[in-house]
Amino acid sequence: MLVTRKIDVMEQRFSFLPRSLQLSLAAMSITFIISIIIGLSLTFLISLNLIMGLSIVVSIILIVVFLMWSEFALPIYILLAGPTMIFAASSSGILSRLYLGDLLFVLIISIWLLKELSSKSKIRWSNKSILLPLICIALIGLVSIIFSHLSPDLRVTYAFAHSDVPLILVNGVEMFLLISLPLFILIVPTMVRTLRDARWMIGAYMVVGLPYALGTIFAGPLHLYSQQVILGVQRPEIFGISSSNLGILNVLFACLALGQMLYAKKEATRLGLGLLTGIFAGGVVMAFGRESWIGLLIGVWLILWLRFKNPLALLLPLIILLPLPLIFPDIINFFNPTKVYGADRITIWQDAIAIWQHSPYLGVGAGNFQFFDLTYGTEVAGVAHNQFLGVLAEMGVQGLACLLLVITMIGRAAFKHFNSAISDTGKAISLAYLGYFAALLFATFFTDSFIPSTAAAGGTGPFILMSYSWLFLGLVLSIPNWDREAADLDPPVTIPERVKITMK
Repeated sequence: MLVTRKIDVMEQRFSFLPRSLQLSLAAMSITFIISIIIGLSLTFLISLNLIMGLSIVVSIILIVVFLMWSEFALPIYILLAGPTMIFAASSSGILSRLYLGDLLFVLIISIWLLKELSSKSKIRWSNKSILLPLICIALIGLVSIIFSHLSPDLRVTYAFAHSDVPLILVNGVEMFLLISLPLFILIVPTMVRTLRDARWMIGAYMVVGLPYALGTIFAGPLHLYSQQVILGVQRPEIFGISSSNLGILNVLFACLALGQMLYAKKEATRLGLGLLTGIFAGGVVMAFGRESWIGLLIGVWLILWLRFKNPLALLLPLIILLPLPLIFPDIINFFNPTKVYGADRITIWQDAIAIWQHSPYLGVGAGNFQFFDLTYGTEVAGVAHNQFLGVLAEMGVQGLACLLLVITMIGRAAFKHFNSAISDTGKAISLAYLGYFAALLFATFFTDSFIPSTAAAGGTGPFILMSYSWLFLGLVLSIPNWDREAADLDPPVTIPERVKITMK
């Protein structure tokens, strides 16, 4: 009995470890000692190259932390990946498109593989309806790249104008981006197993969203401007992200906060989440991204309609839109193609169709749109400014078909989880994602929202930004893991119970 009690005490003392990695006390001690020795030995490297030395030290510390407490890996990624995009590994070359978020994602993949291998069980291939078309897109992308090497267009220069980065390296980066998409579907539901894990991710989204939204709102006093101007208004740039990408990111935070607010029970919690929703919505407005404005309106409309199932919710767009031109008459000018740019998108879309026609069967190669645009484009933009046309040009009709299937399966899975969730937290997250998904789907006609391409600023930067959407989807897919736990800890309060509480 005495020995059993001692074992129980030891298990309670180290109860914070088993969920992440089963380690004995000796293994823990050895791990920490080795990490300390390596960290101290790097002081010499720091004296030679401060940035490189500190980066290695931070990487080692993160490896130890993630191995011990892997439930913090995804929240830490959310907190660090986006804001650190202003710090590239180099000022030129391929390393100028390498960020801390890329390294963190590789680290998360490595930890996930170690845990799956150490568990002595097969990898759980759940969510196959989304996973299979994503795998098909990666395979189609590989085939299109191989075909572009076997049958190159002699008129096209497969190289950057001001860089000597080899094409094979660009293609390798593109394949990494495509292969990473199915990993989101595998990794996140595996690592988010409890309600606590889900709440850590939600908290990370709310925390990282504040500097993005507040920075966008107060870009003027803070002088956080980009080089983009619309109707004489200089657009903000926060952590290296500007224009519509910044707006659609704030839409994510706004939808997530709104979904939480609609299911919150405490008045103080509803007030705080309502304030956050207003801040994030203000960030969307001040980003001056027209598709993000419309996307937010669509997302909020869908969230309110699904939450209350009230026909009056269908009138919300008209209730909001009709007074706006009267209060802010200049807002109409933002959608007037004779006064602001935007009509050029039609020419860019025509260029994308023309590029696809040069290789209609297998496409010009995943990530190669930028090279063909320089040769055949009349309004050279480097990207198609349309996810559907971009995938069509790079991977052909079969790539577009897989993209449409992925989008359909994502929407179907999110709606299914919303209907099947039994806890308020599960309902709130799935409802928030449905609203954001609707906004994202609208933005897909103007930018890359689901499938990354190296044609967009080297690829890895937009991939990090896009990863926030895929992590959000992974959080929705993890709901069955902790939904029952959430329902037991926080059962829904019915209207009669609230009346009883008030009467008492």
